[in-house]
Amino acid sequence: EGEASLTIRELTLSINASVNDAINAEQYLAVESGTLNLATADVALHCDLIMDIGAEGTAGPTIAIAEVCEGIEAAALSIRSGDISIVCTDDCLNAANFDLANYDFAINISGGNVTVWSGGNADNQPLDADGTIAITGGSAGMGMNLSTTQAYVTFGSAGISGMGNMGGQPGSFGGMQPPAERQPAQER
Repeated sequence: EGEASLTIRELTLSINASVNDAINAEQYLAVESGTLNLATADVALHCDLIMDIGAEGTAGPTIAIAEVCEGIEAAALSIRSGDISIVCTDDCLNAANFDLANYDFAINISGGNVTVWSGGNADNQPLDADGTIAITGGSAGMGMNLSTTQAYVTFGSAGISGMGNMGGQPGSFGGMQPPAERQPAQER
């Protein structure tokens, strides 16, 4: 409980957390620049409310997330710039918070390069929002090591139209295999 916020800029962090989240802020988390290499048993970057990554007109941060349960999670997540790579067993980008009711959960990607790989079971998604997902710029690549019945992106109750049910096996239309250095240890 509280109003804790955190801004990361021009910093290099390598975190391997065997429990809980690697980086967590209550109200606001901004990753403006720098390099983050994160591995954790839970969520790599977590904020209960608002998270901003990068800034328009900048190169933004470099974020490499591997061997995590969930990659980046906030109620409202905006990616404006940066180079982001996520390999996880659950949702890679997630807009959710079970403690909030009637919130406008959203993932907004307007810039940067975002590459995500989600493994595990059919409930795990590269992008998962309990509201809306908007990709208006940048480059987003999604790959899964799952069956073709797996949805590529799960849209929440807002009912946004999108690219559902486009998952696939590595090498097929919807599936990609992460590079060996980005694969979870159990898949190497």
